[in-house]
Amino acid sequence: MAFWEIDGLKAGTPEFFGYSDSNSNAANLAALQAWASAEGVEKVVPPREYIASGPLTFSQDKVRGTIGKSRITSVAGGVYTQSRIGGGSATDILAYFPGSITNFGLATGAISDKTITLLTTPTAGAIVPGDILFIVDQISSSWFGEAAGQKNGEAVVVQSIAGPVITLMAPVKLVYASGTTVHKIKGAIDVAGVDFVVHDPTLAMYGWFAEGLDRGRIDHVRSVGGYVGCGIIDRSARVEINAPIAEGFHFTTTLDYGVVIASCAHITVNGGHCFGGRHGTATGGFQIAASIVNHDIVLRDMWIGHPDQIGSFGGADMHVDIRNSVYERCNLQSAKIGGQDNDLIDCVFYNSANDKRALYLTRLRGGSINIIRPRFYVLSDPNGSANSGLIDAQSSAVTEWTKGPVAVNIVDMEVRVAPGVTVGQFFMWARNQSTTSGKPFNVRIDGVDAAGAWTRLLHYQLDAGASQPDFIQVTRVRKLAAGASAYVYQGTVTPVKEIFD
Repeated sequence: MAFWEIDGLKAGTPEFFGYSDSNSNAANLAALQAWASAEGVEKVVPPREYIASGPLTFSQDKVRGTIGKSRITSVAGGVYTQSRIGGGSATDILAYFPGSITNFGLATGAISDKTITLLTTPTAGAIVPGDILFIVDQISSSWFGEAAGQKNGEAVVVQSIAGPVITLMAPVKLVYASGTTVHKIKGAIDVAGVDFVVHDPTLAMYGWFAEGLDRGRIDHVRSVGGYVGCGIIDRSARVEINAPIAEGFHFTTTLDYGVVIASCAHITVNGGHCFGGRHGTATGGFQIAASIVNHDIVLRDMWIGHPDQIGSFGGADMHVDIRNSVYERCNLQSAKIGGQDNDLIDCVFYNSANDKRALYLTRLRGGSINIIRPRFYVLSDPNGSANSGLIDAQSSAVTEWTKGPVAVNIVDMEVRVAPGVTVGQFFMWARNQSTTSGKPFNVRIDGVDAAGAWTRLLHYQLDAGASQPDFIQVTRVRKLAAGASAYVYQGTVTPVKEIFD
């Protein structure tokens, strides 16, 4: 609905629905909720602040504000309990953007190609060509947390349906055992230029929360506070997020994220700055976003975390099952990245006194992690404890997470040490801890400009019972400290291919 006026009030604004600074909190919350949930209305946020004493659930219409001037703010004393679509425990949200999530139950057997057969035939029109389905191979129905039995997940597109049989546009990328659940998402979001500020982060978990979306845009949205995450996008696909700003309040807690991408596919984030007490942008993290679906995520030109952030526990947490994803031209503080078949291109990595690792590769599931033309800035000696390097890399210790041999490939890296910082011991510590999965863990470093007095460039640890690497390769090393070792082994390592120069 375009701008038009009744008694001087512009349609689409909170004032049109009864908001007034002279009203009580309860009256204004009712007015804001009527505004947020009105359907068929382009919601307009004038360049001013609106106070919400509770949660707001938005209908799927455009929300437009003025960048840096339009703000919706919670107040102390508000009650923010809000149930998410799809069930589960209640969460606390200031601005909630619900799409649609439908659980169609279980497939009848294993899925390994283009066909899914459901136990129950969906009603006519419930699934149509072009729909996005999430298929999840797991025991638990939880999407958050690392529940026992979570193994695989991905988003697929429906080509056709006949009775209980669904034909997909393309074959699934992974093989699924019996017990696979099938969910459909359907919804949209288009939000731009609005700040969502949690005044008291102990009262609301999230500044904004979007879920169940197929396509959409979130542009120039700033989120502040929330004692778990400033902004969350969950169980969604084909969404573009541009220039998000996410600022955590609790700089010393372990539960404060910037932006969380959980159980999503084909999400692109361009630009922006995200930080929280624990991490910046999390695509598969700890308590909040240890999800099993994330794939085809693209992060470009982002600042994630900041080396001057007080009390930071890490800048980026993007591990567990994140696959086929790209991080391009990002600045990351103490990044935690893992998964399978991911690329980091032209990125800058920092460490800090609070998290001495600039890059922690963890729970590597299989395939390759390609780190192309990275630049590392050493702001604090990373070797303050055992098993520690500026880069730490570990294979998955859990059998169900490991899908095959792992290769970490680092090409043309540059290392710079801040003035006054003394470094020593290990530049990179690599460890194969897959004692039950029998998967090789391989390392290739090609092109090193490593300033600093590193005692060892590569320390490779092979745990008892873990598979031998197929290869360990370090080539084109420059500026290594005099007398330093290019590599050292811990454990009995007999790689098939070993090259050092």
